[in-house]
Amino acid sequence: MVVTVITSRDAELTGQAQHLTKQLTDVQHELDRVSVAEQVVPQLLAEPEPAEAGFRRAAQSPEPGQVA
Repeated sequence: MVVTVITSRDAELTGQAQHLTKQLTDVQHELDRVSVAEQVVPQLLAEPEPAEAGFRRAAQSPEPGQVA
């Protein structure tokens, strides 16, 4: 009976440890993404909006079959 309780508790704790390991991995990946965003976003905000210039050029391009 005591062995059954110990075995059951071992299985329960093993399951919890696996769950916590997965959660920790997920949190570490999220921290990595946030760290990258902290570096990239300020760089993007400091640029003189090249993406909008590209949109303007695309908007001025002729339709297919038309000549500019």
